[in-house]
Amino acid sequence: IAEERSGYWRIVGKTFFPLAMLIVLTGLLVHHYEARFLKQRILSAESANLDAAVRVINTRLADVASDLRVVAAAPSLARFLSEDSDDSLDSLSRYLQAMVSNKAYYDQARVLNEQGRERVRVNYVNGQALRAAAAELEDKSLRYYFTETMHLSAGRIYISPFDLNVENGQIERPIKPVLRFSTPAFDQSGRKRGMVILNYLGADLRRLVDSALTSLFGRHMLLNADGYWLFSPRPEQEWGFMLNTPWRFQNENPNIWPQFTAAVGQFWQDGALYSYHKISPDRIVRLVDPQRYNEVQNPVAVAGDDMWILMSIVDAADFAALMQPVRRWVMAVCAVLLMLAAGGSWLFGDTRATALQLRRQRERAQRETLEKQRLLELFIRHVPAAVAMLDRQMRYIAVSDRWYQDYRLSESVIGKEHYEVFPETPERWRAIHRQCLAGEVVRCEDDPFPRLDGSIDWLRWEVRPWYDAEGAIGGIIMLTEVITERRKAERIKDEFVAKVSHELRTPMTAIDGVVKLVQGGAAGALDGKQRELFDILARNSDRLLKLINDLLDLERVKLGELRLTFEPVNVVELVHDTVAGMLSLAKSRGVTLDIEDASAGAHVQGDRVRLGQVIDNLLSNALKHAPKDSTVRVRLLSEDERLRVEVRDQGPGVPESFRKQIFSEFAQADQGNTRVPGGSGLGLAISRAIIERHHGQIGYLNLDPRGAMFYFLVPWSRMGEGSTATA
Repeated sequence: IAEERSGYWRIVGKTFFPLAMLIVLTGLLVHHYEARFLKQRILSAESANLDAAVRVINTRLADVASDLRVVAAAPSLARFLSEDSDDSLDSLSRYLQAMVSNKAYYDQARVLNEQGRERVRVNYVNGQALRAAAAELEDKSLRYYFTETMHLSAGRIYISPFDLNVENGQIERPIKPVLRFSTPAFDQSGRKRGMVILNYLGADLRRLVDSALTSLFGRHMLLNADGYWLFSPRPEQEWGFMLNTPWRFQNENPNIWPQFTAAVGQFWQDGALYSYHKISPDRIVRLVDPQRYNEVQNPVAVAGDDMWILMSIVDAADFAALMQPVRRWVMAVCAVLLMLAAGGSWLFGDTRATALQLRRQRERAQRETLEKQRLLELFIRHVPAAVAMLDRQMRYIAVSDRWYQDYRLSESVIGKEHYEVFPETPERWRAIHRQCLAGEVVRCEDDPFPRLDGSIDWLRWEVRPWYDAEGAIGGIIMLTEVITERRKAERIKDEFVAKVSHELRTPMTAIDGVVKLVQGGAAGALDGKQRELFDILARNSDRLLKLINDLLDLERVKLGELRLTFEPVNVVELVHDTVAGMLSLAKSRGVTLDIEDASAGAHVQGDRVRLGQVIDNLLSNALKHAPKDSTVRVRLLSEDERLRVEVRDQGPGVPESFRKQIFSEFAQADQGNTRVPGGSGLGLAISRAIIERHHGQIGYLNLDPRGAMFYFLVPWSRMGEGSTATA
């Protein structure tokens, strides 16, 4: 035995040690070449990313200069400078507000007169473009940009240094970096009467740079020509020339600063890679209109020699961190290969042990399979629901105890055919079984089940296929629930609700009439307090009467007694009438109603009153959830010989948890503090019933980024004679 072991270890040693040396040498070589490749990759990536960031900056600054020229040429500006009237001032303010709101990257848009006094200022605050009050307008005649701009001729633009915004002689807090673009402004006669200024937000520039440089290996920063940080990974280093702090790049890196000589460059210093790109705003802005630049000498004026340096730094620690995954990968691969080599060496003496182990595993797997099968049978048997599992020949494989109870079976059905146990099974059910054996899932919420004794039970059921280990359909699973008693209870409830609603409508109608007579002055004039109380009483009586009418409509639908009178209906006219009736409610909620008609004047064959009720329900629902200062839009369009009516709002949309029951009775979404009271939760259920009686379709979609669109489709009218139908 000792000799056999010695020979075994000798073979293992001769096999394993040469392989181990080859693996280690290969790993060192791979690590060396990966390091060289990573350095080249970093060089290329840093250069490409900086180029991309510069292109983004170029595009945005060119857009700002273009916006400034558009504003300077705006007729509303020339008119204001000529007339100086309140009307022209309002027109100019609205124009500037629209531009600032649309762009969202301007801090201010201003117009100054010849004396340097602000005449119009639009501030962008919390996502809104707000016009500053007259008392807030300031004198900017001593600011450098006013003097520089007023010396320019038509078509020239002044670009200020990139610095912090100053208001009333103080740096605005929190700090707000801005870049000012300005140009002279002229009246309708061509006389210089002031200037236009756009304050471009530095935060937008920083966002653009950060988003463009997300794939950088190192850290990036932006410096001005004097070496002060404009953007830095360390916020305390920024804007030292305005905040009187000592932070400057050349003070921190005296050996690096002199090497920024070219417009674009990369160099290694002390194990770190420095990549930079110099940016001149004046050269960028000239790209806005090259033809104009060729015609006019120096069309852009720039304060001093303003220049920025966009830079990225990958220092030695960053490079080591980037190499760490490579090093770990090489070590992991070597370790795996060493383990494989060791395992291969051990494999010579391990064959029989492995075979024995595999046999034991198979035996254990067989026992586990049998145990799982036993547990599955126990689970199906004791599950508190009527469940039956059948094979493709419709023979019972497993049955729950509840199945025996619900179908009054006294003896086991395992192995028997379903149609032998239930010979009264109708052809409709047999067809459903065939569908499920073909792969379909069929379900029903309310289905009659005749018994042999002549009684009828009502079932809620689902039939679905089950699949064997090879993925083939092995049979079907039937899940049923007897809902006869529940159905009886719901019927009693519906009859009670209908009776109560009928009994309440007559006195509520009388109360509502009396309230409106008193409001109209039938009992004499009302003082302020009395009118307020009667207004509250009127609103609540209207709400209660609408709830009663909705309950009665719903009951008529359920009993098949909702009468519809079909006639040609001009839906466009119907929508306009309904919207007109909603204007006061929309105004009280601060919402605008809009109609968009692309239906080519199509008519439908339907009940005008009930279709108007559907449109009214959808509009009321939209107004409840539409935020203030938003628009609810009604669209009409033709679609596959059907008329489609859409109601769009800009509210929060339909919550995920509410979508399945949105057209159910008494359904109301609970969105926390955003829920609007006043609805009965019946409007959409009634609307669905009405549209379905018109052979139409109703549904909804959530809009992106917010809002919901409810719609319905009904067939076009053939302009035939009207008819009356009972739903």
